[in-house]
Amino acid sequence: MRRALTTGAAILAVAASAVLAGPSAGATATPTPGAPTPAAPTPAAPTPAEPTAGPAPQIAGQHNPSADFWAKQNRVTGVADAIIAARDKITGDSGYAGLITDPEKAGITLYWHGDVPASVHTAASQDAGVTVTTKQAPYTVRRLLTARDAVADKPQLDGASVVSVSPDPDGAGITVGVDREAGAGTVAAAAVQGTVESLAGGVAVTVVDQKAAGDSVPENPVPEVSADSRITEQAFAGARYINSRTGGYCSTGFAVWAANGEARNLTSAHCLPQSTDAALSPRGGWFASLGSRDAARDIATLRSSGGNPRFFQGHVYIGDENTRSTWPVRDYGRSYVGNQVCTSGGLSGGICGIRIDAVGVRENVRGTGWIEDAVRVSSTRNTAVWGEGDSGGPVLTIGNGHYAVANGIMVAAAVWDQRLVRRCIGAQTAGTASRRCSNVGLYIPLDRIFAVHGGNIVTG
Repeated sequence: MRRALTTGAAILAVAASAVLAGPSAGATATPTPGAPTPAAPTPAAPTPAEPTAGPAPQIAGQHNPSADFWAKQNRVTGVADAIIAARDKITGDSGYAGLITDPEKAGITLYWHGDVPASVHTAASQDAGVTVTTKQAPYTVRRLLTARDAVADKPQLDGASVVSVSPDPDGAGITVGVDREAGAGTVAAAAVQGTVESLAGGVAVTVVDQKAAGDSVPENPVPEVSADSRITEQAFAGARYINSRTGGYCSTGFAVWAANGEARNLTSAHCLPQSTDAALSPRGGWFASLGSRDAARDIATLRSSGGNPRFFQGHVYIGDENTRSTWPVRDYGRSYVGNQVCTSGGLSGGICGIRIDAVGVRENVRGTGWIEDAVRVSSTRNTAVWGEGDSGGPVLTIGNGHYAVANGIMVAAAVWDQRLVRRCIGAQTAGTASRRCSNVGLYIPLDRIFAVHGGNIVTG
């Protein structure tokens, strides 16, 4: 787990990367004519609700593991962080292939190609309560990422289309999701396998049938419920907001520090696709404009429209879609295959029991296009992980107490694949139509966002 700083470090500054588009640091987005008339936001930062009292961490009651589970996972994550830190100090290709955690058994399986350096063994043995088992792998993760990119860069396969590519966490090869019905007919599995293997350059390939996931913005507004918080106060992660031009719903993510010391809010870039799009409260107040965007990862920042550089705060809504409770955000952490996370979408509310299945994913998301550095998750109970209207919202884990550790930003759900569609948790409708949700989703991890753009989390 990386320690969070509370002073201004750069995050998604427009000048920091050519991939970031949108208004300059001093610009203010103007709503498109015909959109709801913006109301002046309250300039003062709100006061967060006190963390819910109780002997054990609680989040919505939706498939939340016990406090003992979170304590074990936090110890496992600490050892995994130490292993990665030791790996990063090794020059060249370290030999690291991947790792898979088992929080319930307080264990880690570490995969390595070649001899494991002494420094890594030392890191792996730092906590006697966490068992680390080392196994040999045929490839390093660096080799797998090269093969991943070679396949993802040529996604059209004579009637079939590559939908996703990710390195296997055990270093055994890459997994490629292919839509074999993307063309006029169905392409034979053997033909697809051969083509993908030729692109992968000798790396072992597992091909699976997959339909493209979709971005998660309802086309029509969701009926309001009789509650405050997520609807009326957008300063915290997990609140609802509306695109001023389209009327589509999304969710606020974690607050992050800008280079000028201003607190901004991370959300999903597809929620505000045009530079003039503004973010409205469902009750009509204009609270933010587009700050900057990274289309390659489908993330963007929101800037407060009220002139208050501390409007966005280091708190996250904890509870169902009607909650008024928040917890402070104390840190941000890495994402490891095997770990579990929770979410707090503006429409779904808090959901736990979500397992990380793959990291380093490149995927072609319907409505968004190819994204990179994604994490794929699925429900441990075969229920919805999130759905339409939750895009931009926070992915988190629970610390050893009543606080949250930030992990990422929700960007897509597999709502276009009927095999993976599930009944939504929380709000059920988008206008007159049923809201779509899935038991599989994608999020962008904060550690990758900060590695690419700099910056840090705003803590509460």
